[in-house]
Amino acid sequence: MRSRPRWHRKRLPRPEALQAEPYRAEPHLAEPYRSEPLRPDRRCPGPRRVPPTGAPAVVAGAPHNREMPLPLPSPASLIALTRSTVGQVAGAVTGAAGRATGQAGEVATRMGRLTSEYAAVPSRAFAVLDEIEALVQRVGTVVDRVEVLLDRSERVVAEAEEATLRVETIATAATDAVAAATRVAAAAQTLLTDADRVAVGASRVVGRSEEIADRSVELIGEYEPALRRGAPMARHFVEQLSEDEVDAAVRLVDELPRLTQHLKADVLPILATLDRVGPDIHDLLEVTRDLKLAVAGIPGLRMLRRRGADRLGEDEALPSGE
Repeated sequence: MRSRPRWHRKRLPRPEALQAEPYRAEPHLAEPYRSEPLRPDRRCPGPRRVPPTGAPAVVAGAPHNREMPLPLPSPASLIALTRSTVGQVAGAVTGAAGRATGQAGEVATRMGRLTSEYAAVPSRAFAVLDEIEALVQRVGTVVDRVEVLLDRSERVVAEAEEATLRVETIATAATDAVAAATRVAAAAQTLLTDADRVAVGASRVVGRSEEIADRSVELIGEYEPALRRGAPMARHFVEQLSEDEVDAAVRLVDELPRLTQHLKADVLPILATLDRVGPDIHDLLEVTRDLKLAVAGIPGLRMLRRRGADRLGEDEALPSGE
């Protein structure tokens, strides 16, 4: 047996309570029903219960009594609602006959309206299905567009990744360039420092050169007459100078240390004693002259001289004959 909905599980009042207290119809059950106007986009709209102005739409017998739209009644709900209505009518009849008759008429009217609403349910269901189909088509279109958008997003992301890689490469190259520029700037600073030092030294050298140039001008001015007179002699000396003389002068220059040593050790001491040796040499020359005269006066000396000369000639000719 199909159970009744929870919002229909309501205890019927006892006959004693109905007799003791007059029946009062619930206000939400006495509200009028209004049919929904026809629209071209819907097949067959069914009647809709519209609450009066300012009154909330509630479900009959709902314990929570909160606002909600009127749901589509099912056959089981209609049967349960009919049973509840019949019970209420029976209680009202036992309480008051007149009011029970009016209540029965009202119940019949409500049953007719519910029946008409129930008859309009299939048409409304078909309209809902049509709307669902249209919604599904729109959802398919939206899904296609979303897929296209996702493809474009993937391409954009790929291009962004490539651009990021390019930017990283450019940033790395820029970092290297900045490092190289920093090194070049440091080297340039060092060169500038060295250039400053060189410039300072050059300025000092230029100052000294100017001083030397001034002194050279003064010296040239002083020696210019002598140089002009000595220029022809120097030209004649250079013209008469030969290569052998130049070589001899070079060798003489090479022998100057030894010549200087001999002059200091041998010649200069002798030259220092010439003032004392001179008279002795003169005396020795006189004795030698006298001895020559004495020897010349010896008889037979000429013959001895000839014999000695012949002997010397034979001695000189002997090695050549061999």
